[in-house]
Amino acid sequence: MVLSRFLREKPVLGRDIREAEGLIQYTDGGKYGFMDLSGRIVIPARFEFAHYFRGSEAVVKDGGRWGIIDRSGQYVLPPRYERLQGAGFSEGLCGVRLGGLWGFMDRSGQMIIKPQFIGVEEFSDGAAGFLFNSAYGTQTYKYG
Repeated sequence: MVLSRFLREKPVLGRDIREAEGLIQYTDGGKYGFMDLSGRIVIPARFEFAHYFRGSEAVVKDGGRWGIIDRSGQYVLPPRYERLQGAGFSEGLCGVRLGGLWGFMDRSGQMIIKPQFIGVEEFSDGAAGFLFNSAYGTQTYKYG
């Protein structure tokens, strides 16, 4: 496991490494973890999958379920969800899939918009994109 010159100089999934909050994803033995830009392991490889950090949190898969960790590797939301939106929280809400349908929960894990969509996009300016009955649309939700 080596932090290569390539990783330091190339975009990570279309984003500059600095935009990934100074932590980059690495794999070891088929598990995902995070290291800093010097190559020092910050969060050991223990996840089945890990999205890049956005702000102070990253969405991870552990034990077949999805949760959210902080920069120290501690769970903000334990891995109990069928699927979480890779971007994590946006405007205080995170897309979550339960029973095959997507909805949105707040940081406490409370469902704010019940699962009813085939797919969702993150919130921006109080609105989110969603796929409902094979038709795409944008809906503004009042919350908070």
